[in-house]
Amino acid sequence: MSPPIDAAQVRRWQEEVAKDPGSTSFLPLAEVYRREGRLEVARRLCVRGLERHPEQVDAHFLLGRIYRESGEMEKAFDELDIALSLDPEHQPSRRAIGYLSLERRDWSAAARHLQEAARHDPRDDRVASALALAHRHARSGSTAGGGTAEELLKSLDPALDHFVREARVRLLLVTEGSGKIVAQRGFSRELDIAAFATLGAGIQSASRALAGMLGQSGFEQLYQGVGEHQIFLGPLPGPTGELILLTSFGEETTIGLVRVHFADLARTVGAIEWSGGAPPTAGRFEAELNAGLDRARGADPLTPEG
Repeated sequence: MSPPIDAAQVRRWQEEVAKDPGSTSFLPLAEVYRREGRLEVARRLCVRGLERHPEQVDAHFLLGRIYRESGEMEKAFDELDIALSLDPEHQPSRRAIGYLSLERRDWSAAARHLQEAARHDPRDDRVASALALAHRHARSGSTAGGGTAEELLKSLDPALDHFVREARVRLLLVTEGSGKIVAQRGFSRELDIAAFATLGAGIQSASRALAGMLGQSGFEQLYQGVGEHQIFLGPLPGPTGELILLTSFGEETTIGLVRVHFADLARTVGAIEWSGGAPPTAGRFEAELNAGLDRARGADPLTPEG
C-alpha cells in the first residue's frame, strides 16, 4: 500500500516545479496526480519533465503507467520499452511490459519479460502464474493474430446497435471488469466517459465482493437516477470473462424498457460462441498494472530515494 500523501510535501513539489521547470520534483508530483485520477495533468507534467530529463527511467515508467490507465496501450508499451532500453534491470517496467504483452496475446514476448521478472523475484506468485499462462499459449502455437478478443467482440456490434435503437439510450459502454472500454455507442457532454467506465466497473466489483461476504453472487443489475439523468448497469458474458454494460438515458425511455431490451441483449450475447478468444484468466492481470507494480522497488517506487 502506498503511504498517505503529505499535503505540505505536495505543495513544496508544486513550488519547486513552478520555480524551476528542470526540477526532478515533477516525478513524485505527477505520481500524486496519477493517484488522484488526474491523468491528463499527470501526463503533461511527465512529458514536460522528460523534455529536460529524457533518461529518467522512472519517469518513462510512470508515463507508461499513465497511458495504460488512460487506455492508450501502444503508447504505454512504447514508454515501458524506452525505460527498459535505458535500464534493462528496471523491474517495474519489466513486469508491466510482460503483462501488456499478455493482453496483446504476444505470448513469446510475455514469456521473455516475465521470465526475467521471475528470475529477479522468484517468490512473486502473480508473476509465476502469468509466466505459466504465457508458456502454455506459446507452446500451443497461439498467436496475436486472428481470433483476438477485440475481433471477437465485433460479434457484439449488431446486438448493441439494436439495444441502443430499441431501448432509446443516449450512451452505452461495454467494459471489461477492469473498466477498460471495449465498445461504445453515443456520447454525453455531462459525463467523463473514462471515469464513468471505471466507476461502473468498481461498483460491479464492490457489489460482488459485498455479496460474497453474504454467500451470494452479487447484484445482477443496478439502476440509479431520475428524469434526464439515469444510469443502468448489468453484466454480459464475454470472451475473457464477464463484461459490464453501462448506459445513460433520460425521459425519452423508461427503466422498464431498458431492462426488457437488456434481457434480450444478454440472451443474444449468451448465445455467441467465443471460440479462439483470449484465455479467461488473462483479465486478472489488468489490475496488476494499477496495484501490483509497486512491489519491485518497495511500497512507492516512484518517489525518489534519499
